[in-house]
Amino acid sequence: MKTRNRTDNTTQATQATGRFDQIENVAAKMAIVEHAVNVHRESLKRRYPNLMMVSPGYRARRSEAGQYELHKQPCVIFTVDKKWKHGEVADPSRHLPGQLEVSIIVGNQTVRYMVPTDVQPREWTANLRAQSSNGITVKTSPPCNGAITCGVELGTSKGPMWLALSALHVLTPAPCLDATPEGSNGIESSGAGSVVGQSSQYAGCLREHGPSFDAQLAEVDSAWMNSMFADLQLDFVQIAHSRADINFLAGVSKFYVHTATNRLGGAIPGEGSISGQFCFFADESLELVYTVTVQGTRIPTYITHSDLIVIAAGKGNPVTREGDSGSPVFATYNNQVLFVGMLIAGPQHDDDGDRMVILPSWILFDPANWSLLPPATKSIRPTFHMP
Repeated sequence: MKTRNRTDNTTQATQATGRFDQIENVAAKMAIVEHAVNVHRESLKRRYPNLMMVSPGYRARRSEAGQYELHKQPCVIFTVDKKWKHGEVADPSRHLPGQLEVSIIVGNQTVRYMVPTDVQPREWTANLRAQSSNGITVKTSPPCNGAITCGVELGTSKGPMWLALSALHVLTPAPCLDATPEGSNGIESSGAGSVVGQSSQYAGCLREHGPSFDAQLAEVDSAWMNSMFADLQLDFVQIAHSRADINFLAGVSKFYVHTATNRLGGAIPGEGSISGQFCFFADESLELVYTVTVQGTRIPTYITHSDLIVIAAGKGNPVTREGDSGSPVFATYNNQVLFVGMLIAGPQHDDDGDRMVILPSWILFDPANWSLLPPATKSIRPTFHMP
C-alpha cells in the first residue's frame, strides 16, 4: 500500500522549472548541488576518463592578478588532471558539461534545475599530505610533532572516561596499514620536554583500500591539557552534525584552524588561528599522502577517507604546515563557537598551495567509525576542559 501511495503521489506531482541562480539561500543551493553530484557522479566518470573527482563546492575564478580566488557560488566541481585551454580540444564530446540537470521534489511538485559546474585542476590538491601544531611531541624514533585536538568524554556502561583526541598519524607516526595501533607512545609538551601522557590503543585505522579513519585517543594529564586550551575559554562545545551544517556555516563564517603557540612554523599572530574559506566536500576520490609502515619499512602512500572538508586560506595568507596535524577547527555563528573537525592534511613544505583538509566532527564523534574503543562506548563528546 505504501509503495502504491508513493507512486500515486509521484504521478500526480506537477512539473516546474526553477532558476538556480535566483535561489538566495546558499545552503539551499548546496543541497541541490549535492543532489546533482549524487545523481551524476558515476555516469560522468564513466563518460569522461580525464575526470578525477566530482564534488559539491564553491566556484573559483581567476583574478585580475592571475590568481584563482574562491567565490561563494555553489556548483558541481569537476577536478581534472589538466585543464584544457580554450580551443585546445576540437571534439565536442570530450568537453565537460557546463550545467547538470537535476530534479527536486518540493511538496507535490517536481522542480527541475540546471546546476552550474566548474572545472578545477588537480594541482590545487595534488600535494596535500598529512602534517605531523607541535603542541606535543610523540616520543618515537624519529620523534613526531603534532597537536592535541581536544579532550573527549566517552560515555560507557561503567560511566564516563576522559581521554584526549588527536590524529592517528600524530600519536602513532607511520602507522602500519590495516592495523589498529598498540598505543603506549610517550607524549611530551613540545619545548618543555616534560612527559604529559601516552597514546592509547583506542584508535581508527589507515587502510590500503579505504576508507580510512585518521584518529586516536591518548591518556594525558588533565591540568596540562586544560592549560593548552585556556585561551579558548571553552568547555563542552557544539559540533557540526552534517554537511548541511557546514553548508550553512560556510555562508556565514570562515573556518579557523586553532594552532599551538609553540608550533614549528612559528606562532600565528593575534589569536593563533589560520583562517580559510570552504572549498568543497571530498570523498574517496581525494588521495592524501601519508607515511605508513609496510613490512617494517616506512613508505609514502595514498590514503583516502569517506568524508572530508577542504578549505582554502587564499593566496599569500598563512597556511598550515608540517607539525599542524591534529589542530581543532572551528566556525562561529551568533557569537557561538562551533567545532567543525580536526586538521589532518595541508600543503607540503615546499608547495605554495593553500588547501587544507579537515576530518569532520560528525565522523570523529561517531563511535561506529572507530576500529577500537573501550567496551560499551555509546557516545563521544568533545570538550576543551577536562575534570
